[in-house]
Amino acid sequence: MKKWLPLFKLSFFVLMTIFICVSIGNWIMLLFSLAECLLIFAGCSMLYYKAPKWAYALNVICLFVYAAQLFVYYFSGEFISKLMLENVNMISNLGNELIIYILTCIPITAVLFFPINQGVIPKNKWWVVALAVAGMLLLTVCKPMQPVSPYTAAIGGAVRNLKANYYQSLAASYEQEELYSLFYKKDIPAGAINVGINPDKQPMSVILMLTEGLSAEVLDVYNNHGRNLTPHLDTLYAKSLVFDNYYNHTAATFRGVRGQLYSSYQYQGGYQGGAGLGELDADTQRKMLATKLVSIVDILKNKAGYNTCYINPEPGDKNVVSYLYSLGVDTLASGHYGHNKARTDKQIFEVLKNTVRYYKNQQEPFFIVCYNLGTHHGFDSPDLKYGDGSNSYLNKFYNYDAAFGDFFTEMSQEGVFDNTLLVFSADHATYPSPEYKATFASSQWGFINKIPLFIYTDGIVPQKIDAEGRNSLDLAPTLLDILDVHKVDNYFLGTSLFRSNPMPYSRICALGDVFLSITDGSLAILDDGNEWVNRIRQYYEISVIK
Repeated sequence: MKKWLPLFKLSFFVLMTIFICVSIGNWIMLLFSLAECLLIFAGCSMLYYKAPKWAYALNVICLFVYAAQLFVYYFSGEFISKLMLENVNMISNLGNELIIYILTCIPITAVLFFPINQGVIPKNKWWVVALAVAGMLLLTVCKPMQPVSPYTAAIGGAVRNLKANYYQSLAASYEQEELYSLFYKKDIPAGAINVGINPDKQPMSVILMLTEGLSAEVLDVYNNHGRNLTPHLDTLYAKSLVFDNYYNHTAATFRGVRGQLYSSYQYQGGYQGGAGLGELDADTQRKMLATKLVSIVDILKNKAGYNTCYINPEPGDKNVVSYLYSLGVDTLASGHYGHNKARTDKQIFEVLKNTVRYYKNQQEPFFIVCYNLGTHHGFDSPDLKYGDGSNSYLNKFYNYDAAFGDFFTEMSQEGVFDNTLLVFSADHATYPSPEYKATFASSQWGFINKIPLFIYTDGIVPQKIDAEGRNSLDLAPTLLDILDVHKVDNYFLGTSLFRSNPMPYSRICALGDVFLSITDGSLAILDDGNEWVNRIRQYYEISVIK
């Protein structure tokens, strides 16, 4: 039996490769992945002639990397990236999908440790393996930004990281004050606004909804699926000032929320192998975030006398709590549902309703940021189900829409929107897992996509404005433009969407060391040597203090 185990091991990984690549319909990936798989077995089998133990160890290590890359690609739609590794501590947020991942790993891990033996290639034919390795390396070097197999992705990622570290070190060579001066502005230029808002209503309060992971294509008004999945958001769309072709400028949440409030990029995400902002104690966070940058929260609170609040669905996570306070809000609101329990979307909208009522009774303008958790990747709805309830994506977005509908109806009946802007958007696009892409017939590539931006208040003139590929860096200056707040010191990178001459940043999205430009609805990767990429790296040095 033992002599058949090496053959079974080879057959298992070959069949696994074929199954994964055929399932996702990627034939180029199938060709190069099979070549890598056979190369691993051939090379290790030849080494087995001289050093059996080293050959076995190398086989296990190489196949582990190979299988991990394929496994992640199958479930996520992309190879292992730096962003994934940075957020590995958030694996518990995968919810029910985590069980599937674990069960799938068990047989792969078991076969990984099966034995190997010498192969069919004669031991004096090392040049065959060497030539194959050289070919794979050449492919990786020639197209490092377009991985087509597990090892072109791994090696290409390593090459990108080396280049990124070099260019980031150049940015770090500047003095802090010099960098601040490069980005300092003394005002926020106004745009031509004609949306029917009565100027006598100023100062208007603001409810900013940054929905967790919501690509615009999820909403019925942006697709032709006819599901009636988001009827309440569809109604809001019809009543609002809408910006179409509008993208998230970064991901994930720790970058997305702060980046929109500050109109900024930041290198550090929430979870980065112990160094992320979500992993640090309050004192360390406070020091790292004690920059000169100002946010829309700071401006409205200090310059216009607004009360400010953040609706937090994770009151039991002390690192999240300290991070949110660093945004400058006066208070956090989570409701009375138990300190350590994450709030469902139904609960978070109840918290939002009660918070709005409280501030409305104060008869002072308020700025509330509302973030929910229930539409996070891997989650399912604990309340309403869509249809037979078999699709978690349909369930959670349907449930969120219903909770939003209740909120909007009650607040409308209470006259809240007579003097309050409701700004509906997202922290970032939906994570493009294969299941998501299949459910919404999505062609989304990476973590960047169009996201919704609807602005509503009673009396606003419903209209659609083409944002022409501009991104969420423009959110803060756009809101301040509507609120007629312009004469303020700032380090914003975005431009009001009511202006037609934005800064180049408004069409550049940054995910740590990956930079994408948006032109005519298509994404293109920018090289590290690009002028504007270099400026973003300089901005990284002042957005968070290392």
